Amino acid sequence: MTSNDFNRFVDEWLFAYEIAANKSVPSERAVSFVFELMIDYPIESVIAAIKQYCKTNKFAPTPSDIISLLETGNKRPTSDEAWGIVPKSERESAVWTDEMATAWLSASVLYYDGDKIGARMTFRAVYERECNESLVMNKPIHWCLSRGDDKAHLKTIVERAKLDGKLAHHQAESILLGLDSPKTNIVALIAKSGVEESKKKNIAAMCRGLLAEIERVDAEEEKKKIEKEESEKQRRLELIAIAEQQLAAEKAANDDIQEEQTA
Repeated sequence: MTSNDFNRFVDEWLFAYEIAANKSVPSERAVSFVFELMIDYPIESVIAAIKQYCKTNKFAPTPSDIISLLETGNKRPTSDEAWGIVPKSERESAVWTDEMATAWLSASVLYYDGDKIGARMTFRAVYERECNESLVMNKPIHWCLSRGDDKAHLKTIVERAKLDGKLAHHQAESILLGLDSPKTNIVALIAKSGVEESKKKNIAAMCRGLLAEIERVDAEEEKKKIEKEESEKQRRLELIAIAEQQLAAEKAANDDIQEEQTA
């Protein structure tokens, strides 16, 4: 999480206390302290853990309750699971961990050379070594996107990662919006940004005006292009007509000469 996530975290944390059986209200200092304890975890994962806790517990959560759930969700995939996740072609996308990316870098040469068994063995060895080092160094799991060329597959992967909390909501939305036309995405991006609510409408209105102007200019340019093409086409037809007239005149003149010679 970042400082920008604090208000969102406070809302979720206080609501969990509001609906709890004991209905105690934590102090501002306590909430700030809990936020600091969980700051290394993505906000989406924290909120998901709070909701998951509230489903099965009637009392308000403690930091250790939520961190325990987060650590369970923070467990790294097995080497076999990781092998199934890594993208093995340029068209495939994947949301994978740093350890997977490092292991695949070592194994990919063998894989593309046709030695898939050797590639898998290499991947497993490097991946397990990297995971062990991360655990020793208490390094939190880090999920990131490996983008492929297949947009449909990319969309599916990102939407799944957003639901699983592997990608932050705003990060996933930005990627998904980027799959569409950039012109139509500007206003949507403003709506989902961290801009103050009071300013969003004005900024969105300005963006709509700019988009309308861009579309108007594009339409004029397209119209000019069509008119130019039509003008050039008409000019070519006129030149062809002139050439045909000249050829007809020359043919007529030649015919006259031949008739005179025959006579």
